[in-house]
Amino acid sequence: EMEAGALKCRDIVQNLLSFSRNPTVDEESILDVKELLQQSLQLLQTQAQSKGTQIQIKQIPANLKIQGHFSMLVQAFKSILLRHLDRCEKVNQKVEIVVKNDQEKIEVDILDHGLGKIPPPNLSISVA
Repeated sequence: EMEAGALKCRDIVQNLLSFSRNPTVDEESILDVKELLQQSLQLLQTQAQSKGTQIQIKQIPANLKIQGHFSMLVQAFKSILLRHLDRCEKVNQKVEIVVKNDQEKIEVDILDHGLGKIPPPNLSISVA
């Protein structure tokens, strides 16, 4: 059990270092939406496991790209996912991410079965 905890700590530190060592992380660039979501999920994995909640990407179109700032978008996804995670008060609940794409925008729907009174916002990104 100690080894598993140490491995989790290692993963967290590696994720944080990848942000600080990447000189282009704060520059606007073409980004893969799936990679952004996976990075956000990885930052919340320990919290989700401790609550007994599973967060999963249920649907995402292949090779979906947007232009933006990597760290800002990861933080935006993480913040929204965290609000959904906080709504899940029972063990074994799921938070599901569904990404939709049309000509003008990319819509990220985050679904939970939590008990919060006010549903958290979803994220809609215009395609430029």
